[in-house]
Amino acid sequence: RGRGRGAMIYAHDEKQADAADAEAEDGDNDEDEEQDLFTQSYDTSQRWSVASFAVLFPVMQTCLTQLIDPKRNNKFRYKVNRLFPNWLLSMIIHHCHDDLHRAANGNGNVVCFPSYEVSLVLLQCIAFYPFCYKAIKYGLCALSPSMREKPETPIVCDDDEAPKKASERWKLELQASELRALLHREGCLSANGKVRMAALCALASNQCVLYPQSDLVASRLWILCHDVSEQEAIARTATAIWRQRECGLSESLLERVIGCVGNPGAEVRASIAASLGAFCSCGGGKRQTAFRQRAVHKLIAEYKSHKDEFVTVHKDNVSRQTKISKWTFRHGVSVSLAKVAHLRDLEKTYVLSILDFLLRFGLCEADHNVYKQNLDTGRSLFEAHGASLSTEIFVRLDAIYDKLEHQRTQQSDWIRQGHIIFTACVVEQIAYDASDTATNTRIESIMERLLDTMKTPSLDVQYAICDSLQHLIQRENIACKAQTYCKQLLHMCTTQKEFPARRGAAMGVAALVKGLKIPSVSSLGVMEFLANAVNSKQQWIARHGALLAYKELFATLGTAFEPFVTKVLPHLLTRFGDENQEVRRATALASKQVMSILSNFGIKMVLPMVLVALDKNDWRTKVQSAQMLGQMAYCAPKVLATYLPQIIPKLNRVLQDPKKEVSSAATAALRNIGSVVRNPEIASLVPLLIESMTKGGEHTKKALHALIHTSFTNVVDVPSLALVIPILCNAMSDRSSTTKKMAAQVIGGICSLIAEPKSIVPYLAQLLRGIKSILTDPIPEVRSASALAIRSLNESLCDGGGGEEAQQHMRGVHEWLMTLLDDETTNNVQRFGAAQGLSELLASYHSDEKLAQVLPLILRGLDSGKAVVRESYSQVFVYLPKALAADFPYWMEQIIPPLLRLLGDD
Repeated sequence: RGRGRGAMIYAHDEKQADAADAEAEDGDNDEDEEQDLFTQSYDTSQRWSVASFAVLFPVMQTCLTQLIDPKRNNKFRYKVNRLFPNWLLSMIIHHCHDDLHRAANGNGNVVCFPSYEVSLVLLQCIAFYPFCYKAIKYGLCALSPSMREKPETPIVCDDDEAPKKASERWKLELQASELRALLHREGCLSANGKVRMAALCALASNQCVLYPQSDLVASRLWILCHDVSEQEAIARTATAIWRQRECGLSESLLERVIGCVGNPGAEVRASIAASLGAFCSCGGGKRQTAFRQRAVHKLIAEYKSHKDEFVTVHKDNVSRQTKISKWTFRHGVSVSLAKVAHLRDLEKTYVLSILDFLLRFGLCEADHNVYKQNLDTGRSLFEAHGASLSTEIFVRLDAIYDKLEHQRTQQSDWIRQGHIIFTACVVEQIAYDASDTATNTRIESIMERLLDTMKTPSLDVQYAICDSLQHLIQRENIACKAQTYCKQLLHMCTTQKEFPARRGAAMGVAALVKGLKIPSVSSLGVMEFLANAVNSKQQWIARHGALLAYKELFATLGTAFEPFVTKVLPHLLTRFGDENQEVRRATALASKQVMSILSNFGIKMVLPMVLVALDKNDWRTKVQSAQMLGQMAYCAPKVLATYLPQIIPKLNRVLQDPKKEVSSAATAALRNIGSVVRNPEIASLVPLLIESMTKGGEHTKKALHALIHTSFTNVVDVPSLALVIPILCNAMSDRSSTTKKMAAQVIGGICSLIAEPKSIVPYLAQLLRGIKSILTDPIPEVRSASALAIRSLNESLCDGGGGEEAQQHMRGVHEWLMTLLDDETTNNVQRFGAAQGLSELLASYHSDEKLAQVLPLILRGLDSGKAVVRESYSQVFVYLPKALAADFPYWMEQIIPPLLRLLGDD
């Protein structure tokens, strides 16, 4: 009770509630600074008794598991101190040690330590509290030596109740084991890689890994030895333990591994499949043959025994049934068979057994995921054995085709599609022989069937066919007819009424081009055909099919198809305004695909076209053009940065469009551009900056206020400037003097943080235009801020970092200021602003040489015959001493005499 005081925050009044909220928020934002309770010294003599811990543990278990909401990304359900779960875990972990059974039974106490429950909670908390991972792993390793794999008292069953199947017997043994959390889906077979690693380390601390080595423990070690996750330490650690403990392989261990193929985690199923493939490649001679025979037959039996079940929901209404899917078992079997089938030295008997299984059961699979995996398993089989066993394989494929010739059911269609794909996969492995007329004729007929099967609505089947087309089109007897095949697919793409048929034909065209390489685009006349189809005024199906073909060509060929983007993009920009909704949707998909593969060179070609499209009258074209600009932000931010001075003003104009969809698209594009900002301070202000651009007014003041009060510790990158500069330019034209002043202050602050001076050059013209306007403002504070902004700009550019263009802009500012001082028609405010601006500009050069050049011109102005001009130039020396600061005394000898003469001026 004393240890727990203050762990949870109980808010009895409003002040305590506010304190609790603040503490919870601080903990969320600053986890790294949390107090580490696990490293504090702990007096082991203060541990609770086993009986006390057994009573209190359910309370701690409930708090740890119910505190987290998995649906909200493991966020807290309640407002609690961030140290509360740490405190609970530390209490549990400090009670985990290797002599728990002796402590429990030393004084005749019959209460046992809840080892299984504790290990289960700790494994679950790895996902809930990842920052406590190391401490939890330590606790599991400390607890593991006291846990038994098998109960002290053997399980006794009556003859009638004794399990008859091995799987049922294993399940009963596992339920009685204290290690079941570590050995099952909560531990070694968990979908979470960190959980698997923690369970493996805990298992290594238990004596069961050393002696006696059960098949259950060995099977988990063998699976983890072939872990396929990115955490290579899991496989490395498991392999080291396997070798150190001198574990061995056996048929019973093989059955244990096969019993896990239905794991719900895809990564774990892949690891199990890899372990089975390695299992069948180990050993040698009769032992290896026995392993393979057992693996193949057992896996096929597992597939057949795990069919989907339908259970009646209500006894009164038998027609209401719910489906219990067991697709993970079948999927795991298929993945495992793919690994076994890929063994090059697999015996012919087992190859044909797997093939027969796929043809009889695999192609009849109703589940989408399993059917797709069965196709991949067949492809793996044919890649390894298609060339050596082509005759036997063709005999079985022909037999299946003959049975299906007159069947017209959904199941027969699935089998027929898979049969064609399998046939094409076998043909890929057969070397071309011009003298083998029979084989060449068969391959040509297979090609025709593949093209006809592209009409199937199954996307996975279409992808599989495209993989085969890429290889078949390279054969000499097929390549000579490429023109015919391409025309057939293009015709299907632009005339078929069903969408899946058009999509499949578009994918087929892209597959043919990929197989024949990019030059075939011109030789096959693909672009000319699609250009005519996309501009068809009568048939929307032709336009839709052409756009699908463009999308698939870019998706399949990637950057290799980029040179054709200048031919495709004008059609896309035109079709955005198409009268047909399906055509517009296909255009949007094609444009997204184009943007996703563009390189730096491609963006340079595309961007000018998109910017022109923003000025078109059609609102749909404007929407899609804005979306394309936003998508470009993810392609090549560095290249895009050079065009941002052109993009942002265009988007700003589009923001004011009366059509809601257009302004929303422009706002989304600005958000995308803001997402590539690398400056963390600006990145945190992106929503506020976008609000300022879209709404203006008070939102502009809020954005400027936030920029002024932000402590910048990082340089300002180009995307940051692209978002900030338009706001500053708008603010300098605002009526409010406060807004103008803040804008000038932000310019002065940001200029000193620019990473590359050249990045601000494209904005100099509009920035200087605004600065000039507020330099002549009636409010002295605004003029002062504007003059300081000129100084900051020139300081960041005067060293030549901005290039000749920047120097030319700043020379223009100097000439403009001198002109204002020489002009008789200017008023006092303008003369004062010009004098202050010139003073700060001269000080920004930090060069005696530059001041020596300009000072005689200013002194000459003091001797002007016009009183207004003399007054203007004398005003310069009101501001110059403060601007030059410590450097001013060096010039007093030249400045004081002319000023003394002016004391007697009329």
